[in-house]
Amino acid sequence: MKRNFSTLLILVVSLAFTSCKDDDDDPNVVQVKINNVVPEQYLQIVRGLGMETYTGDTPPDISGTYLMSPNLLLRSNIPNDAPSNSPFVNYTINFTNQNSSNFSISFTGSASGEQDSSNSAVIAGSGNDFSVYGKSTTVVGSNSVVLGVIYSGTMEGGKIKNLKRAIIVLDDSKGGPNLLKNENARVFQDGDRSS
Repeated sequence: MKRNFSTLLILVVSLAFTSCKDDDDDPNVVQVKINNVVPEQYLQIVRGLGMETYTGDTPPDISGTYLMSPNLLLRSNIPNDAPSNSPFVNYTINFTNQNSSNFSISFTGSASGEQDSSNSAVIAGSGNDFSVYGKSTTVVGSNSVVLGVIYSGTMEGGKIKNLKRAIIVLDDSKGGPNLLKNENARVFQDGDRSS
């Protein structure tokens, strides 16, 4: 009887420890967080336009301010949009509040008075490669659209190499006739490949 009780006690204790596993230890938790911000169908669109997306759970620290100059349009799916390699206004991005235990990060990006920002973005990646996935609302007058905003690159010597930025419309229900429509997307790249 004593042996059965000891075996039962060991079984109960081991079950208690395994059932208390932290969700952030699950390798799928990063992908779930990413898809809660930018669903997979939208990620597939920007990947098709040349945007790399990284998903690992050990991203590098990217805290800091970076400049995309020249800020070039890589590709777009917007009818009659500017051609590839067209220059746009220089773009500054500031990453703050990176938390590696829950994969959260904040960003503020700006160019010529326009701004993308998110206090609830997700960072993923491994080694020196990273992607940041966020949502931002663009307002023009009384109209607005919700954008998925994705940044990807490689940290190298305190700089981001091959920085790219993608925007894609996630919700145009308040967009009116003049703003971008659902699934309209652009991918930009830092023309000198070093930010």
